[in-house]
Amino acid sequence: MLQSPHGMLLPGETRDPAPVVVRQVHGIRVVRVTGAEGITDLALQEADALVTQTPGLAVGVRTADCVPLLIEREDGSAVAAVHAGWRGLVAGVIGKAAAALGAPEVALRVHMGPSIGPCCFEVGPDVAERFDGAVVASGSRPRVDLRAAARAALVAAGAMLVTDEQPPCTRCDPRGLPSYRRHGPGTPHLVHWIAVA
Repeated sequence: MLQSPHGMLLPGETRDPAPVVVRQVHGIRVVRVTGAEGITDLALQEADALVTQTPGLAVGVRTADCVPLLIEREDGSAVAAVHAGWRGLVAGVIGKAAAALGAPEVALRVHMGPSIGPCCFEVGPDVAERFDGAVVASGSRPRVDLRAAARAALVAAGAMLVTDEQPPCTRCDPRGLPSYRRHGPGTPHLVHWIAVA
């Protein structure tokens, strides 16, 4: 686990510090948060990664199948929360967030949270063709391993995973984690957050 404070909130659960979040749009925009911004203004910004160097300020992302990444500089001086759906992965959101933290010149540690697994993420051929090396053959429809694609992007950015542990699949895990693929519109979200100690 990361040394700086971090965590995952289930729907309806609260825990201090309350993380700063933005409107996630499956893109590559990274927002730097200092603490001087208004929370309401930040909540209206469209982005898929937040970075901060401000001690005690938590940044977070919401997921219901996409890959959540909590990243920190090895020295703990800055952190990022990243929402990586398939569109953001293809566009390069992980590389953008890693670069905002100083990679590859600065070593980064990463924790990957629950997301839809390759067991359940069936896609059309048009999506599968965008994921060289992360496609699993499956009957009539291919499946994409978003986690493998995220790991590849992290390696390319010079970051390292903190753990090799496989996160649970949001769609088929018996604990009933929020999954857009399983529950559809109106699905609650997990909130993943990290803060500089």
